[in-house]
Amino acid sequence: MNKTCGVDVHSKRVLLHNTEDEVGLLLLDSAGTDLYKTFLSQYWDQGHLLLVMFDVTSETSFSSVESWVYLALETSWGSNSGPPTACALFGNKCDLEGRRVIGRTEGEELADKLDMPYFEGSAKEYEGVDTVVQYLSKEWWNKAGQKHKQKNPPLSKAIFNRTHIPAM
Repeated sequence: MNKTCGVDVHSKRVLLHNTEDEVGLLLLDSAGTDLYKTFLSQYWDQGHLLLVMFDVTSETSFSSVESWVYLALETSWGSNSGPPTACALFGNKCDLEGRRVIGRTEGEELADKLDMPYFEGSAKEYEGVDTVVQYLSKEWWNKAGQKHKQKNPPLSKAIFNRTHIPAM
């Protein structure tokens, strides 16, 4: 089982499906412990996308989602860039079906409460990851990115929280 220990930083260029457009992402992936809240809040005021991941095999992981989302949005709201262009909630580790304690319905209900779409999959098996990355990238591109259209678009920042997403 791969867990994020600390904060990992990755960069990734995403070719938007059915287009010739490309979006650059700077991904900040942190462990979901309180230790990293202060460190990460330094970056949230610059982020354009927010992806919050929780472990479907852990009630503790699921129950901490709201506090992470509210902290990220509170921190970014007063910043120069404003709140994230797009947000999403991702139920991770669906490949461990026998250990699952959080059902899809619970994830969808929380996402509805937080006013964001819900996705599920497995970062380890790379299931569902492309779908949520495409969603967030397209949302940013449609709302803000086209004004930056050029051969090498600038990196937009995304925060990937809870579990490690391998370099894609």
